[in-house]
Amino acid sequence: MTETKFGESRPAMKSSASSPQNVLRIITCVAILLLVAPARGQESPVNADTSNVAVAGKTQPASIKLYRVDGAAWKEAAQSISFSGTENRLRFKVTPHPPMPDIKWSIKIIDQSSGATLWEYEPPPGEESVADGQTLTEERIFWSTILYAKDVRVIVNTRSEQNGLKIVVDSKATFTPPSKDLSAVGTPYVSIIGQESSVVSAGRAVVLLRTQPDDGGNRFCTGFLIGLDLVITNRHCATTGSEAGYAVAQFDIDKIGATASFTIGVKELVLASCDLDFVILRLLKRPCVAADCKGPGDRQPIKLAAVMGSLTPASKLAVIQHPGAYPKMVAYKCDPGQFNRMGNSTNLTDFGHKCNTDEGSSGSPVFLLNADGSINKLVGLHHWGTRKDTVTTASVISENLAVNIGAIISFVKANKPGLAAELGIQ
Repeated sequence: MTETKFGESRPAMKSSASSPQNVLRIITCVAILLLVAPARGQESPVNADTSNVAVAGKTQPASIKLYRVDGAAWKEAAQSISFSGTENRLRFKVTPHPPMPDIKWSIKIIDQSSGATLWEYEPPPGEESVADGQTLTEERIFWSTILYAKDVRVIVNTRSEQNGLKIVVDSKATFTPPSKDLSAVGTPYVSIIGQESSVVSAGRAVVLLRTQPDDGGNRFCTGFLIGLDLVITNRHCATTGSEAGYAVAQFDIDKIGATASFTIGVKELVLASCDLDFVILRLLKRPCVAADCKGPGDRQPIKLAAVMGSLTPASKLAVIQHPGAYPKMVAYKCDPGQFNRMGNSTNLTDFGHKCNTDEGSSGSPVFLLNADGSINKLVGLHHWGTRKDTVTTASVISENLAVNIGAIISFVKANKPGLAAELGIQ
């Protein structure tokens, strides 16, 4: 498949821990842990409703047929579709009746106002359900890229008569900004524009991550580059194989009305932990011009380094985030909270922080600052708003929570040595 708007190629989603035939099955927390490590402690989040995931907009069922219902021979079929939002997606269902060899087909979406091609899809060799790039033998369901247009025309092309091929748009996803109250625990967040230079530089590695949940809606989180094509975010932001497979990372949305410099899909799920609430995703391509991401204006990955014991009561922190799925913000020079807090399990994997967050801030990097306000190092992965330490505790502790990055580093080293080497983890 080729997405001409962004110049990327999207193969079928694969998990490095599963075969292509299983990639669209639900990957539960337990299943992921069985693949990468023995399960430890509690397998589901405590107070799960306090997570910082923005669920915005709506997904509507649709039944827009892109084939001739009368059985007549055809080479092209088209439909016009309108949206109410500014960022939209379509889900396609492709079914052969009966399974047919030698089917050649493609889909194109055009902006009706400008005539520009927004997205194209042609099954490449090796994709699921395709043998030798030609034979469609079972139903396929997939999402388009994000469409920045109100009115589009969807065109199906075939290279010969294909009376048994049925293509339907079965869902329309429309983006509407969320309106959740922020988790106000201390320092407010402000626009990243004009902030201290090292904060702005680190912010270039931070992305707005969008997934399409299996049960509908639009889910937004924050994530950040830790490798040339690797993004880390919270596991609760992409809870199944299909959600991870149709996630997109949007770079450089720093102000209202900004269009992402890069919008890149996910190639594979590399590693995940439920206890530590993280998932590492490999992108389809690098979001840089220079091969090593060190060219002028490129986005250098944020280095994972062991930082246990770095925090003190006098430390100052910064959280770079996309709160409420809005442009990039930073809560700057905020105080730490308690240093040993429960995370997703009964283990004390987390620390508290007094940086304000909002729905959509899940997966944000938490940085330790130097005395002059510049960034020192990455110390945490933000994942929860204010919450109790146990299910039975009556009081809620007024601070947000981040996973200690040292715990994530230890997990990567123990369970994926090759990934540790790729990330330069010692």
